[in-house]
Amino acid sequence: MKDNVLKNKNYYPQNQIAFDIKQQQDKYIINMSNQLLSNTTLSVDRYNEKMQNFLKRSQVSKDQISQYTSLHSFDQKVSIDLIPQIIEELIQYEQECIKNDQYLEAEKCVKKIEELQQEEIKLSQKLIRNKNKNEILELEEMNLRQYKEFNETWDKAIFDYKNELHEQEIQLNQFHQQQQEQFDIDMKNQAPPKVKYSVEVLQLRNLLNQLIQAQALQNKLENMLQCKIRMRKQEMNKYAQWLQNMKQELTQKQGIEISKVIAEGEVRKSKIQGGQLLEKGRVGSFGKTNDVKRRINKGKRGQNETNIERKRIGNIREQQIKNLSKKE
Repeated sequence: MKDNVLKNKNYYPQNQIAFDIKQQQDKYIINMSNQLLSNTTLSVDRYNEKMQNFLKRSQVSKDQISQYTSLHSFDQKVSIDLIPQIIEELIQYEQECIKNDQYLEAEKCVKKIEELQQEEIKLSQKLIRNKNKNEILELEEMNLRQYKEFNETWDKAIFDYKNELHEQEIQLNQFHQQQQEQFDIDMKNQAPPKVKYSVEVLQLRNLLNQLIQAQALQNKLENMLQCKIRMRKQEMNKYAQWLQNMKQELTQKQGIEISKVIAEGEVRKSKIQGGQLLEKGRVGSFGKTNDVKRRINKGKRGQNETNIERKRIGNIREQQIKNLSKKE
């Protein structure tokens, strides 16, 4: 149904339809008005011709036209159906006036006829307008009703179409589910095929295994080397810390011994009286000072020997690590 609506190029919205109908009604009103005006002009000319042809032929008393002179103030509320009858009576009265040479009365009668005809035209136009308005309202109501019916039909068609699609989707899902279950059952029941590898594939597989083993060995050696390097660094740090502690300890001992020697020298200096005791004290103090210097030099020589020994041990361990790597 949607395709039919889209293919119909004469399909307009409700407002467009009402506008087209109104234009047609306006044209109809104009045509009817022009036709009525032309008919009125012809009738007036016809009445004037009658009045001129029947001049000087009749005389009518004023009492005889009393029933028609009361139409001078014509009531517009009179039904339009009575106007033709009144006009016909006035035409007869006009003819009688002309026969009786009552031209003034005939002229009044003609004017009254013209007024009635104009009034008839106005009432006719009014009726036509009312009729057109009613027809337009009826058309609008009909168009609105058709539009509502179309919307209801369209909504129903869309609803049915969606339901049909939903049902087809459910059926398709069920069909796919059944196919999947059947495929799973067939795959379970089917025995796996035996594969016979070629010589090239077997060689490549062995080569791949060897490469994997070589890579694993390389990773292992790298891990061992890193571990040995870390251990070597830790030992070097410990040895450097030990040397630093020994140096600090020797420095403290040397300071203590020097302070003791200075204190003893001052005590002896205060006690010695005479040149001999003073000289002896100087000699003894000088000897102790030399002892302290010898001890300091001895400590430095020991530290140098320790550094040499440390380098020798490090070279030996590095040589051992290289030999171990070559063997692996």
